[in-house]
Amino acid sequence: MKHRALDVLLGMATLCLTCLFFIPLSIFLFNQNEFYSHRGEVVRLLLLISAGSGVLSGAVLAAAGARLRRYALPAIAFACLATWVQGYLFNWNYGPFDGSSIDFRLFEPRGADILVWAALGAVVFTAGLLKRLSFRTLFLALLFIQTANLVIALNSTAPPDPSENHEERAATIGKMNQFAFSSDTNIIMLVLDGFQT
Repeated sequence: MKHRALDVLLGMATLCLTCLFFIPLSIFLFNQNEFYSHRGEVVRLLLLISAGSGVLSGAVLAAAGARLRRYALPAIAFACLATWVQGYLFNWNYGPFDGSSIDFRLFEPRGADILVWAALGAVVFTAGLLKRLSFRTLFLALLFIQTANLVIALNSTAPPDPSENHEERAATIGKMNQFAFSSDTNIIMLVLDGFQT
């Protein structure tokens, strides 16, 4: 049962990296104008917190009995998968990210979210408790996908390099400062949508 302890450690590391590193860092990268921190500082801080909490909680669960690990592993796998699905695939309308409090009246409960969560829970707990899967492939796949997304986000939001040719930089499209106003020229476009009232 040594592999189960290693799987629990990997699962907790994946869960903590997802909740405390990948999702907060993507929010930071696409809203850099709202923060007064540098990218490197935020990356180091989030990585330290998530890795430390993942290793600590994983070590505690790995040292626990095999019976507890048997039930904890599917719960960790479900939490990892459900958090990733909710954080990257489903979109909740939480309003502008400008430091103001979230207007929870904008949240519309959707039955599809609950159905997907129930289906994910049924599949993961069935596979974990009846088939006794290790979920190692799931954890590694989630880490790979989120790392690839992070590399793309870091490249698309990178500050311009002063040594680069400015004409080449102007031809690229990035998400950095997409909501900032220019001191030269600003274009305000109003789109009227007749389907939402």
